Amino acid sequence: MRAISLKFRLSLTVMILVFAIFAGSGSMALLYFEKSYRQLLVEEQAALVSQIAESIDDQLKDARNLIAATAAKFPSELMQNADLAQEYLDNRLGLGTTSLFDNGIFLFTVKGFLLAEYPSKPNRRDRDYSYRQYFQRTLESGQPQISEPYASSQSHQHPAVNFTAPIRDKEGQIAGVIAGSVDLTKKNFLGGLRDVRIGRTGYLYLYNIDRLIIAHRDQQRIMQKDVPIGANIWFDRAIEGFEGTAETVNSRGLKSLTTFKKLNYGRWILAANYPTEEAFQPIEDVRRLFLIGLAVILLLSLAIIYGVTRTLLAPLARLNDHVAGFSRGNNGQNGLKGPRRDEIGTLAATFDALMTEVDGQHRAANDRLAFLQGIIDTIPHPTFYNDLEGRFLGCNLAMQTLCRKPLSEIIGTTVYDHLSAETAQRLVDGDAILIQGDITFLKHDIDVTMANGDSLCAFIYKALLRDGQGNDQGVVSSLVDIGELKAVEAALAGEREFALNLLQNSAVPCFVIDKDHKVLFWTRALELLTGIAAADVLGTNQHWRAFYPAERPCLADIVLDSDFDAAIDLYPQLANSPLIQDGMQAEGWLKMANGKSLYMIFDAAPVRDLDDNVVAVIETLHDLSNLKWAEKALRETQESYHALVDNSPDAILVHRQGVVLFGNRAANNLFHADQTLKLKGKTLSELLHPDCHETAFQRLSEVEESRSEQRYVEEKIICFDGQVLDVEVGSSPTYYAGGGAVQTVLRDITNRKAEQDRIWHQANFDALTGLPNRSLFMDRLEQAISRSDRESCQAGLMFIDLDHFKAVNDTLGHDAGDELLRQVAVRMQGCLRKTDTAARLGGDEFTIILPALPSPRGMITVAERLLKALAEPFELPGGIGRISGSIGCAIYPRDGGNIADLMNVADASMYQAKQAGRNGYYLPENV
Repeated sequence: MRAISLKFRLSLTVMILVFAIFAGSGSMALLYFEKSYRQLLVEEQAALVSQIAESIDDQLKDARNLIAATAAKFPSELMQNADLAQEYLDNRLGLGTTSLFDNGIFLFTVKGFLLAEYPSKPNRRDRDYSYRQYFQRTLESGQPQISEPYASSQSHQHPAVNFTAPIRDKEGQIAGVIAGSVDLTKKNFLGGLRDVRIGRTGYLYLYNIDRLIIAHRDQQRIMQKDVPIGANIWFDRAIEGFEGTAETVNSRGLKSLTTFKKLNYGRWILAANYPTEEAFQPIEDVRRLFLIGLAVILLLSLAIIYGVTRTLLAPLARLNDHVAGFSRGNNGQNGLKGPRRDEIGTLAATFDALMTEVDGQHRAANDRLAFLQGIIDTIPHPTFYNDLEGRFLGCNLAMQTLCRKPLSEIIGTTVYDHLSAETAQRLVDGDAILIQGDITFLKHDIDVTMANGDSLCAFIYKALLRDGQGNDQGVVSSLVDIGELKAVEAALAGEREFALNLLQNSAVPCFVIDKDHKVLFWTRALELLTGIAAADVLGTNQHWRAFYPAERPCLADIVLDSDFDAAIDLYPQLANSPLIQDGMQAEGWLKMANGKSLYMIFDAAPVRDLDDNVVAVIETLHDLSNLKWAEKALRETQESYHALVDNSPDAILVHRQGVVLFGNRAANNLFHADQTLKLKGKTLSELLHPDCHETAFQRLSEVEESRSEQRYVEEKIICFDGQVLDVEVGSSPTYYAGGGAVQTVLRDITNRKAEQDRIWHQANFDALTGLPNRSLFMDRLEQAISRSDRESCQAGLMFIDLDHFKAVNDTLGHDAGDELLRQVAVRMQGCLRKTDTAARLGGDEFTIILPALPSPRGMITVAERLLKALAEPFELPGGIGRISGSIGCAIYPRDGGNIADLMNVADASMYQAKQAGRNGYYLPENV
């Protein structure tokens, strides 16, 4: 493969450096631009939304003030004449008022009937709007109001918002209500929000905290609650009070930069959606231009750098040719032309000087050889070298000391001249093995005996001496005194004996087999466990007899042979040793040769020598029988407990941190589950009714944290089929599946609750008419009086006695009389507000409670309605019946400061009405 030139590598390196600098600095600048642009975009959008929100707040305030000013100028006496009121609306309203309220201006009586409107439309006068929330809130508060969006009752049925204000008479009493309506589909200050654009596709919308859309560019979404909880997280957080800007995905899957601003009219929230694809497009454009520019810079840099490098390195190429000339034997004669004064010239001169120095080093080689001989003399071990015939060629000072002779008396002699005949022969035999064999190195221990009688225990190392062509020239030998090593080995043997004794007396049963599967060791603990003496198995391969009735491998045999496939068949529960490499662990019930059944854990591990060769395997045994019997007893106890719980008539759930771990049969029946495991894994939030979540989870948290018992309380659950049941619930701490848990007992009390409701209804409502009876009447009256005291308002009480009822009973029969009373109850309720109460005290006596009575006139209006309703003929089983009513009225606190006084006044007023000729009402002027 052709080598890459230095020019190219240097150019590539510089180009990479340039690229890294441009890329790094450009990326940092790009990141700073992106961060700054995003921050600027967020601030500008927040400022825009805040400005628009402030404008809407101002216009809402202006519209409310305008309707309030219109109400203040309206002559209250015109409320008695619809035609005059209509004429006033047609001619006296200012242009600003009529143009602002583009859906019309409406005038309502204090009872909620439409008196007049601008512009006037046919067949709408006297319509009842008392049910409208904006009308009720205006009467209750007595202050100008801004309504929530509603569907207009006009033919177009557009969504609209009303601005209302009370009209007061000269005494300050509310005489009527005037309302100005803004059509949300027109281009006014609310409907016009749909035309506001942020960028090209961004838009604004307005909604309230009840999730109702008030204004939106898509008019189909106005008056819709089509953003469910969780569909737009920041939409939900804005309802909870968040104001600001965030990136989100709206309920329609649009990724956008969204800003939320709550209006001063606290129930409305203004929001702006700016699609992120458009908003952050400039960032993508800058990033794309940056990458294109970076690529152009990279290519230009490569061309420029390569050209400059090639020019600068031309002298270095000539120097390379100059150096190559020496290797071809021409001494660099084709080298550089003329001297250079730069680094390359210096390098060339240095190279020439170096080659001159090499010649000198060749001459010093022989001097070095002599120096190396001196180093050999410093070796502390006796070292000598001889030729192929066994004659000494030389030795070091340590060998001279051992022989007690100088070098001159050793060179040319043989080992027989200095060592005993036996020792000399062993050395000569070793030399012959090296010279005649295929090995070049030999080592063994030897007892050396000198000719003078000295001796030492040594380890001898031998190696062949060869010349430069690889021919054998002799043998070099070195003796290492191992006397101290032998003493250490003896000490180690003693320690080995101690270790064996320690193992023999260990409480853990174990045995050891060698490489031939023969038993080397059998501990006393194993003798006691198996009943087999060590003498019967040591030196044999019969160790299996202690554990199995027929011959088969033990775990130690499997580890020794590495036959792990056999282990899988022989040991159902098998695993690698968690502590020892290449070790195995197995467990299971074992019937011993002595007849005992034990649950054993077997551990087998290899024993290695210093060269990491396996020389034996040790196997230990652990008796876990008592533990297994205890586990069995515990399991049987748990099964008995589960059987008792599962057969309990009460529904029982065991749960931890709000997740069901167990449910008995009764629990599955209670929740209408079609299988036993259906409850497991369910969360309590799915099973408990949402109305009970807060209190239930607080009680369960106390059980889990403080381990305290909670007494039975009433809650509601949701069954799997959607049915809601009333239950009685008690919880206590327990343990399940190895950890703390909560046991909850549930009892179905739906029937009991229904019976309680039935009994309560019987105790508080009249069986014939279904109206509240005297008991519930007294309770409602007390509540009405308490509200009057609390809110500083009036309450009305009516006593009604039916005229001529006895005649109906006598002529048409009691069944007709009962039917008459039932129809009377229905007609009375049709004349009242939802907050009013009609009750039957007994016979043909009825009462009516009017809480929060605006004025005495309101009571008169109700009395007139009642008289009109009672005057209509009744269709009865025996024919047509006709009656009337005598109504006595009393007002709290004007006519009585307590219940007894108020009832006395109402009763007396009823008799006044009867004495006045019946079919009428009586309200005291002053009491």
